[in-house]
This record gives sequence, C-alpha cells and structure tokens, in this order.
Amino acid sequence: RRASFRPHFDTVETCKELWSKLREKKRTASERTELMEKLVPLIKGKIYDIAVKHDASRVIQSAIQFGNEEQRVMAFAELKEHIVELSKLQYGHFVVKKLLRYGNAKVKSQILSAFEHNVVRLATHSIGSKVIEHAYQYVKPSQWSQLKQEFYGKEFVYFKEEGFLTLAKIHAGNAEKGRKTEQHME
Repeated sequence: RRASFRPHFDTVETCKELWSKLREKKRTASERTELMEKLVPLIKGKIYDIAVKHDASRVIQSAIQFGNEEQRVMAFAELKEHIVELSKLQYGHFVVKKLLRYGNAKVKSQILSAFEHNVVRLATHSIGSKVIEHAYQYVKPSQWSQLKQEFYGKEFVYFKEEGFLTLAKIHAGNAEKGRKTEQHME
C-alpha cells in the first residue's frame, strides 16, 4: 500500500510487466519490437526517475538493450545531463554501462565528454570505477588515452594533449613536468 504513493508507481508496475516479457529469451525480434513500442511511451519523460529506482532500473536497461537506434538516442537524450551522477548510483550505473555497450559512436563520445573533469573522481568511487572500467572495453584507444590523461595532474585535465600520451613521453618532452606528474600520481 505504501509503495503506491511513490511517484510513477502505476507506470513502473506496467513497465515491469512489459520488461518481464521483453527479457524472455524465447521472444522473436518482431515481438520485442511490439513490446518496445508499448514500453517507450510509458517511460518517455521519466527515464531518469525510473533508472534510479532499484526495482525499475532493469526496465531502462532492457529498453536500451532491445530498443532500436532511435529509442536508444531518445533514452540518452533524457539521461545525458545525469551521466556522471548515474555512474555513481547503485542501480543507475548499470544504465550507463548499457549505454556504453549498445549506444552508437556519438552516444559513447558524449558519455566520455560528460566524464571529462570527473575521471579521477569516478575511478576512485566504489561504483563509478566499474563504469570507467567498463568504458575501457567500448571506446577507441585514442578516447581512452584522453580520459587517462586526467590521472597525470590538473594541468592535463584542462590542457589535454592530442594523441597517445604516456609518462615516458612526458619525461622526454619536459623533465620538470614529468617529475610533477609522478608526484601527483603518488
């Protein structure tokens, strides 16, 4: 009874019923498409609120996994301002991981842009570190190199260098800068 007072309670219950059918392995592609067409109007405009709930986060994860390109982009559009926050939440981080896995190149690039200036904070967070680790599997090496530079110090957070930057390259270019970077990483 108390649960019925939660925001979007009826919507979440209906979505969970659809999700239960959607995730069944025996479903054909056309059946999944039909189910997604029923699910998307229910979650549209409420994706963030549903993604952070313990009992409904899986609905959004399945929508990203089984949805078409347009539906994934729509889901990301609602979530993009909350990506860093979601990455730190117990249930929300699974949604970000699904976006990294199933999102197109533009979505992945925008997620990485949201991570800028937050990589070290996420990597040292108990839940956020899982998202950073997961991102490594689904991004280009050049994008990963850009993220990794934030570990080298504040200077690299704001003035990133193009290409692949390693500690050896920093030392070769400027010994003083190399020492500062090593001190920062200790």
